[in-house]
Amino acid sequence: MNDIKHLHETFHSPDVDIDNLARDTRKLLCNPPRLDLGVVEFWTHVCRMFPDSFGLFLPKILCLPNSNASTERVFSLLKAVHTPVRNSLKLETINGILSLKVNKTTPIDVNDADAKLRKECKSATFQYNTGLAQHRESASMD
Repeated sequence: MNDIKHLHETFHSPDVDIDNLARDTRKLLCNPPRLDLGVVEFWTHVCRMFPDSFGLFLPKILCLPNSNASTERVFSLLKAVHTPVRNSLKLETINGILSLKVNKTTPIDVNDADAKLRKECKSATFQYNTGLAQHRESASMD
């Protein structure tokens, strides 16, 4: 029951009575619902069985990601996009590049893009190539 109290304190749940939550946890452990239910169905059933405790408390817990791998992946992509050569890119450009890399599910056909998007892409490519050429030039002078 210390784990329940710790979670209750961590997620600051004033709408949930800790004594009711502890009592309902004991009831759940003594008489669990069918174990052949899927994860979502299981917890939905538990929330319906105990609406004043688990029904209020579980949505706060179950919305937490089980890992931070997707966040780490985005930071890794950011590191690949925002390099010393490309450090002058505007925030909107970086955001656009990351959005494409993170959300890309199908190849993008440049011919399907509208004129404004093509112009912005060409501008970003030109800025990148110019920065790369300047970087190479300054590196060769060193």
